[in-house]
Amino acid sequence: MGTFMTLTGYLYSLQVILANIVLVSSANYKQYFVESDNLCSLGFTPKRLHIGRDENSGLLVEEISYFKQLSGKYPYNCKFTVESTAEMGVFAVIQKLKLRKNTTTGECIDYVQFRHSSALQLGVVDINIDPDPWGVKHCGDVNAMEVEFTDAAPLSLSNVLPNAFIDPKGKIDVKIFVKNQTIPPGMDLDLKIAFTSYQVCRFNMGNYKKCSSDACIWYTYFNDKILNCPFTSCADEGGCQLVYDAAIKPSAGLATKVMVGAVAGVFTMFIVFVMFLWLFRHCSVCWNDSPQNSPNNSQMRPVPTVDDVQPTAPHGSPSLDKDLPPSYESLFPNA
Repeated sequence: MGTFMTLTGYLYSLQVILANIVLVSSANYKQYFVESDNLCSLGFTPKRLHIGRDENSGLLVEEISYFKQLSGKYPYNCKFTVESTAEMGVFAVIQKLKLRKNTTTGECIDYVQFRHSSALQLGVVDINIDPDPWGVKHCGDVNAMEVEFTDAAPLSLSNVLPNAFIDPKGKIDVKIFVKNQTIPPGMDLDLKIAFTSYQVCRFNMGNYKKCSSDACIWYTYFNDKILNCPFTSCADEGGCQLVYDAAIKPSAGLATKVMVGAVAGVFTMFIVFVMFLWLFRHCSVCWNDSPQNSPNNSQMRPVPTVDDVQPTAPHGSPSLDKDLPPSYESLFPNA
C-alpha cells in the first residue's frame, strides 16, 4: 500500500512538473495548463500570455486533472491576459468545457468569462483604466464542433459562436472560476480554450486564409481538429455539426410545427369538403326552381308529364284522335 501511494505521489509530481513547462505542439500552439504557475499565480498581477504571428499565432489553455485535486475548501479564481502582436486581433474559442451549473436556476457554479482588456503594464503592476465589464459566464457542457440553433434564432453562418470572443485590438482578459464546493464523486470538470491572432484580410494575404469575409488566420491552423475561427461557419475545420438546442425552447419546435400543420391541413380539407356538399345540394335546388315554378308566381301551372303531351300531327295529315267535319251534302241535302 505504501509503495502504491509513493508511486502515485511521484506520478502526480511528474504531472505538475510537466504542467509547469510551456510546451509547443507540432501544430505550432503554445500550451499553458491550469496546473501551471505560468498561467495562474498567487501574485496580484495577472499573467500576460503573448501570441506571435504567422506560424506562432496559436495558443492553448487546457486543464488536465487539476480540478480533481481541488478539496473544495477554497475557490479557484484564475485571471490572465492574452495579447497579440501589434496590429493583430485575437480570437478566443472554447474548444471543450464541462463546468457545473445549478440544475434548477441554470446559473453557473463554475464558469469562464472574457472581456476586452484595457490593462497598462507599469513595471510589474498592471493598471486597468476604465475596464470593461466581464462578459457572459460560460458553463455546462460545450463542444466547439457542435453549433446549437433554435427556431427562434435561425442559424446564420456569419454569427459569432456563443462560446467565442473577439477582440480586434488583440488583448483579452480571461477569468476561470471554480467554486469552493466539493465536486461529487464521478464528476469530471474539463476546460480547453484556443486563442488565435488574426489580421484584416487584404487583396494578397500570402499564407493567410479567410476565416470570414474580413478576418484571416495562418493557413496551418486549418483542418487541425482545433476550431480557431469563432464563427458558425467553422471555416477552418470545414464546417460544424448542427445541433438543435431543445433546452432553449422556442415558441414551437420543428416537430410541433409539422404536427400542427398536418392537423390543420386535414381539418381544412374536411371543411372544404362539407362546404362543397352543401353548395352542391343548394345549387341543385336552385337549378330546379325556375321563375314559372316558383311558389311566389301567382300563375302556377302543373308541369306537364310525358303522358299529357300529345304528339304533333304532321302538316296536312288528318288527326287520328279527331272526327272529320260533316260533308256539305249532309248539312244541306236539298241544295
